[in-house]
Amino acid sequence: MKSTFTILCIAIFGLSGFSQENDKKYENRIVESSKKICDCLDKIDSAGITSEDKNVEIRDCIEDTIRPYNLLDQLTAASKEIEKDPTKKEINITYNTNEKMYGTPFYFDVERYLMQNCESMQVLVNSHDYIFPNSFSNDPKAIEYYRKGDAFMGKKDYKAAAKAYKNAVETDPIFSFAWDNLGLSYRKLEKYDLALEAYNNSLKLEPNGFMPLQNIPVVYELMEDYDKAIEAYQNITKVYPKNAEADYGMGRIYIFYKNDIPKGLDYMCKAYLKYIETNSPYRVDAESIINHTFTELEKENKTDVFYKILKENNIEMREQ
Repeated sequence: MKSTFTILCIAIFGLSGFSQENDKKYENRIVESSKKICDCLDKIDSAGITSEDKNVEIRDCIEDTIRPYNLLDQLTAASKEIEKDPTKKEINITYNTNEKMYGTPFYFDVERYLMQNCESMQVLVNSHDYIFPNSFSNDPKAIEYYRKGDAFMGKKDYKAAAKAYKNAVETDPIFSFAWDNLGLSYRKLEKYDLALEAYNNSLKLEPNGFMPLQNIPVVYELMEDYDKAIEAYQNITKVYPKNAEADYGMGRIYIFYKNDIPKGLDYMCKAYLKYIETNSPYRVDAESIINHTFTELEKENKTDVFYKILKENNIEMREQ
């Protein structure tokens, strides 16, 4: 039996920001807990772990921090109950240190806030996810160039970064992460042909390398070659069928560039479900675009198409 997921309809129902925007205490909780979570996320070392493991660590940081707020809610509710009936002598309150918080509205609101305001969260969700034998170099000089490139990237000096990464791959051509970052720096410099060349060199070393597979369609999209971008996204699915990035990318292209909102919405729903399954913070982005498609279809009086596609993907809508 397939599971039915619920998507929070922020844009659809005219809400923005927090799910309970008029509750100042609720907003303060999000800000307060997010500061602690961001410190926890800063301690996560994403090198050498899969995206799934990394997402679990992110989820644990969030859940462990927000779980006490559930106890606070129980205490507040108990206090109000006693105020209503002073004769009550006993109120049962339970606190489960292993209680699952993922999937609750508060969890998702905190997650949204972190995606927008926590640099550590942003770094983690954009870091290398999959590590292969040729990912790193054993050559100290190549590593030195690579680290210089990273430093320049951090300063957004993409020209200097490209030079450093190029020195790294010239020193050690079997260094896929250096090829990946060379491609990224060229992409930032809008040298798209060179970016594609670097990413393809990385794939020659590691055919299943996630970063080049993920970035090649992005480059094609920037070049406005949307058909090649879709084809490149399909290459991700061949290697990583459970990964949401291909569905998310194809969904965006069909929605924003090929004017096929129903097809794009179907892909975006599939991406949303995969993000949910892997506890990925990118669920927030898919959710936002799904809400956008409702707005666009509503203009054309085609909301029936919207609900039909969501139903086919076992997604329910509920107002917050």
